[in-house]
Amino acid sequence: MKWQAMVVLIFLCIVPVIASAQSSTNGQGLAKETQVRGYWIDPATGLMWAGKDNGKNVSWHKAMKYCRKLRTAGYSDWRLAKINELEGTYDKNTKSPGESPRSHWHDAMPRTFPVKGNLFLTSDQQWSSNPVIDVHGHPSNASFWYFDYQHGERRRGFEDIAEGDFMDALCVRDSTVATVLLANGDTKAVPTENQNSAQETQSSAYWVAPSTGLMWTTKDNGKDVHLDEAMNYCHNLHMAQYSDWRLATINELEAIRSSNVEPFGFASTQNDRPFAYRLPKELSLTGDPWSSSPVGNTVVWYLSVHSGTRVFDEPSYSHAKRALCVRDSKAQQAPRTGASGTNVNSSSVGSSSGDQGSAQQTQLRGYWIDPSTGLMWAARDSLGNLFVNFAAASYCHDLRLAGYSDWRLATIDELQGIYDQKAQSSGESPRARGHEPEPVLFHVKGGLFLTGKQWSSTRSNDDGERSPTWWVLDFNDGSRLQGKPGPEHTRALCVRRSGE
Repeated sequence: MKWQAMVVLIFLCIVPVIASAQSSTNGQGLAKETQVRGYWIDPATGLMWAGKDNGKNVSWHKAMKYCRKLRTAGYSDWRLAKINELEGTYDKNTKSPGESPRSHWHDAMPRTFPVKGNLFLTSDQQWSSNPVIDVHGHPSNASFWYFDYQHGERRRGFEDIAEGDFMDALCVRDSTVATVLLANGDTKAVPTENQNSAQETQSSAYWVAPSTGLMWTTKDNGKDVHLDEAMNYCHNLHMAQYSDWRLATINELEAIRSSNVEPFGFASTQNDRPFAYRLPKELSLTGDPWSSSPVGNTVVWYLSVHSGTRVFDEPSYSHAKRALCVRDSKAQQAPRTGASGTNVNSSSVGSSSGDQGSAQQTQLRGYWIDPSTGLMWAARDSLGNLFVNFAAASYCHDLRLAGYSDWRLATIDELQGIYDQKAQSSGESPRARGHEPEPVLFHVKGGLFLTGKQWSSTRSNDDGERSPTWWVLDFNDGSRLQGKPGPEHTRALCVRRSGE
């Protein structure tokens, strides 16, 4: 009996070892299968994930570019994953094979990551495509969410041309899958035949906006271009048997926003709000589209797709700038009728004819008339550095706008009169020291486009000092500042008396 008991004991000890070895072998086989295929389809979401990340730390913009250029499994529509999609792949009970990449002093070392699908990662930190959104619902152009697989949480990453955080890129694409039942009771995701491969084209290469009748290309050019390249791209485009494509104006770009679609992008869950901008589902943009609308002699408007506001930049800066083409379709040329039966043109759609508070209409006209004072305000400030008050006064004196030449620098009381704490008008923090232009909000009436604090023509000292100072208004909080000539107060907002 003793030898029988011994056999049973040995058997009981061997079984777990065999089971463990078999489980390990199956796990390694699954991981190998993922890498052989080059992708993994999540049965819970239908998303197709690249089998491995890019393999090295890169900046956010390079991560976006890597996924756009990825060609895996015959597909060309890969993209950088969203933060909530990365969160969905985290599983603290999973140990997927990966490695720590080679450094200056160390060889690559095998390690494991808590990620589903046996995806092969080389870093705990993976960029997402989502910018950080502030409490005003305004997305940043410099901070983006990334997912930390070591701690299982999203964190903020910083992106800058000269410096910033460097992380890996894990790519994903939207896949159509069918889930089938296997003989052992498990389920398996199988791609259906109607997925769009890299060799296939979109079912529709253009989209006609119902509100304006304009015909848009459904995709932009897909790479960084400066303004001349963007204009030539559209001019040389031949699509849908048309050759009269052109670069859109800034007003046409602003008009494609829609309130009937889901927000373009996702809000974070940490006291942030959704993006203010909504993009029709028919359009697929990979960057901010240039417009054909000049702001002055040296800068041009483009549209920030994340904030939905116009921003300006020098035509030679191509970073993250795209070409989105448009043409005047027959639907846009033909008269259309509104609810009352009267003819409606594209420029009046989406705004009332008497709504001078509309930011889009203000920028289209180039000015705004304050109904409470009758003052006519320039739609935007000087947009550039005016180091001294005298330069600001000279700028307004030389301004020729809307057929008038009697523009002047506003007084401090006039500036205070258009401050409104409840107003949130789109403006910009211009390019400086290697930083990209970034949309900001100012508390100013009329949809005026501001880029900083504003000089006034009102002196703040009347005691005959040799170094005079003037009042400056800060439209962030409505405070008056005693400004001496210098670079810290650099803008001029011009005004004139309407009706004169």
